[in-house]
Amino acid sequence: GGGGEFVRARLVVLLSCLLLVSLIGAGCGGYTELEYRKPLDTIEVDLAGARTLEPSEITLDRPGTYAFRVKNVSDDVAHALEIRSTDGAKIDYKEGSVRTKDLPPGESAPEFKVDLGPGTYEISCPVGHHKEEGMKGTLTVKED
Repeated sequence: GGGGEFVRARLVVLLSCLLLVSLIGAGCGGYTELEYRKPLDTIEVDLAGARTLEPSEITLDRPGTYAFRVKNVSDDVAHALEIRSTDGAKIDYKEGSVRTKDLPPGESAPEFKVDLGPGTYEISCPVGHHKEEGMKGTLTVKED
């Protein structure tokens, strides 16, 4: 009978579609290998009232992947954390920055991982004029 041919053709079409979807998904920046790495350490940063980061000075002993936990501990205003490379320091293998979304008072950002090369980074709150009001600091990564 011809029924087997029809079923086989549908199976080939279905598998082709699944392969195409998986290839498209892989190219869309979905999961990166960075997300699967075990971090060297986890850094906790509190975004506090009176426009402060706690801690505002962070020193890491060597380059590599670090996890960050960020919480807005103020009771009245939204904050965020931005980590920006300076003087050629590499964040996730290029110059640039990463940041959390704006966090309402009492909220925490999902833990995130960043690959940090040796050098100096500026950490700050990019919300409003908080950085200019003193909500900033330095993250230093020592050479291996």
